[in-house]
Amino acid sequence: MKNFKFKLEGLLKIRKAKEQICKSEIGQVQKNIQTCRNQISYEREGISAAQDAHNKMLEHGSGGREIQFFPRFIRGKEINVELLKKEIKKNEEILAEKLRELSSLRADVKVIENLKEKAKIIFKKELFKKEEQRREENLLIWNSYKKEV
Repeated sequence: MKNFKFKLEGLLKIRKAKEQICKSEIGQVQKNIQTCRNQISYEREGISAAQDAHNKMLEHGSGGREIQFFPRFIRGKEINVELLKKEIKKNEEILAEKLRELSSLRADVKVIENLKEKAKIIFKKELFKKEEQRREENLLIWNSYKKEV
């Protein structure tokens, strides 16, 4: 009794590996998006803290250079937030592309797996037929032997 061997097994393994690579790339892009969102949150907290400190300085009175620092600092943080938003948008486009790619790869793997299942069913049917034929032959041999004795 021989074992089932699928001729496209190597191709199936390659396609599954490509699918896993694509999934890991999607995870990395999602991680980048989340990191940017966290950074935006951090920058906004920094802006809020700088505005509070600026308001306190205005209440207590300070020199011109110290007062000029905060608007520039806040503007720098706002520019950084805008850059992070652009990076998120770019990463979301990459994510959408990777998801389309993953969909295609999954379809390829599914097709090959379906072919494998069909081939396995055919193999089992043929194996069952051969086994049944062997039993019938043995039964005929046994019956012919009984008649002779």
